[in-house]
Amino acid sequence: MQSRPHPHRTFYPNRKGFGLVESMISIAIIGIILAVAAPSIGSLIQRKKVIAAANELVSVIGYSRSEALAGQAEILVSFDDGAAAQGVSCVQVATTPLTRKSSCKCWGKITDSCRVAGAPGGKMLRIFSIPISSGVTFSTNSVAWPDSAVPGRFSFVWPRLLTDLPETLKITVSGSRGFQLRVDVSSTGQTSVCAPGGAEGEYPACP
Repeated sequence: MQSRPHPHRTFYPNRKGFGLVESMISIAIIGIILAVAAPSIGSLIQRKKVIAAANELVSVIGYSRSEALAGQAEILVSFDDGAAAQGVSCVQVATTPLTRKSSCKCWGKITDSCRVAGAPGGKMLRIFSIPISSGVTFSTNSVAWPDSAVPGRFSFVWPRLLTDLPETLKITVSGSRGFQLRVDVSSTGQTSVCAPGGAEGEYPACP
């Protein structure tokens, strides 16, 4: 009896699969691509974090002005220099207590009242805080503050809704990979965002 090949089986005697050498080469190529792309991806993520922080600071300033208008009261905005020692960059918005030397801290426990011994305190309205471990920080570089005894604080004054800043407040937002944006706050409470290192996309170079 003569045997016949199975009608549904096709043989490819010259076709070979991936061997160990080919697999190792493929893995090496993928590793090289990832090594080249990783820094770019990391820089892009860091850039987006800096932009998000700058936008949030603009929002905080706008919110403070709106609260002064809605409540017909003075609103205090505080950047606490001591926050860095606590591992954060932060800013708080509160109604103004009878004395500006309020005990509330933007890095401390969030409570409704910011009290000072023997004096009514202000009410905490909003906090924006970023852990330094995230790779993004922000800081102010104003050389003059309304109250020299308590640097880092200014307020929106009702009814004119102007700040009591003697000069433009500059808030620098920095990423760990070098990308920076700056939020400028004028004495009229207007904000603008620029790039200290030169024009970056939609952000013009800082003057």
